[in-house]
Amino acid sequence: MRHYGHCAYCGMYCRMTKEHVVPHCYGGTVKIWACSDCNNSRGHSGRDAHFLKWLESHEDIFRKAVKESTDPLQTDRWLELEGLDKYRLQLCF
Repeated sequence: MRHYGHCAYCGMYCRMTKEHVVPHCYGGTVKIWACSDCNNSRGHSGRDAHFLKWLESHEDIFRKAVKESTDPLQTDRWLELEGLDKYRLQLCF
């Protein structure tokens, strides 16, 4: 079944895709609905303009996504590389 709705990033009404808030390759499991154009243009970037605008008003969802990562070390490295230091995890070894 196809899901239609408003993109979390650009607001356009069209067919939606599931977008990992923290990229799946960095341990992300939490998803939102985004159009394929926004999903593809973001890739795994944490610096995408649409993503950063979304993040401003959805910090609670983003913090949940970071916390629920399946690979906290990779998520923390991604946050550091993308300049999202204020969301970094307190890792203990």
